[in-house]
Amino acid sequence: MWTSLLDWRRNPAAELLALYAQRWEQEIFYKELKGDLRASGPCLQSHTPLTALQELAALILASAALVDYRVAAAAVGEVGVLRISFMKTLQVVQGLWQFLTLAADFLTVAQVRLLVWRGLRRIAAMPSPKRRQRSCPRALRQPVSQWPRLRKNTYRKGPITYDIGAIYA
Repeated sequence: MWTSLLDWRRNPAAELLALYAQRWEQEIFYKELKGDLRASGPCLQSHTPLTALQELAALILASAALVDYRVAAAAVGEVGVLRISFMKTLQVVQGLWQFLTLAADFLTVAQVRLLVWRGLRRIAAMPSPKRRQRSCPRALRQPVSQWPRLRKNTYRKGPITYDIGAIYA
């Protein structure tokens, strides 16, 4: 990570790394909100600033509802919430919402709850694989430059390590 914040007393490296990780999670949220949740394209469909605000509010509320489903599915399936796919949750929930829109008045409250629980079980049954521990050694698998050849993957467990280097201008 490169930064122009050079005063290590005011900006400790561990704090900057934590902020970077938090920002990365926010960027992932924006990607999901813009690309995955909105199937209508890269632009808002609104024609006025007020309706644009309403559209954004609706997208954020829909995203919050999907987060609730992801958390509930993780609890039902006893898997980590980060292993529950946003897209798979969206697909199952969209199907469930469409079905309940058509059939809600034919079903009892207990039947609706059972359908929702089955949907959560289906989401939990499709977790993403566990991520392996990895580090990023500075080497290439096939030498095309001066970097040493990577013969064996190296993995580290434990806290993040970092070095603070000086920049000379």
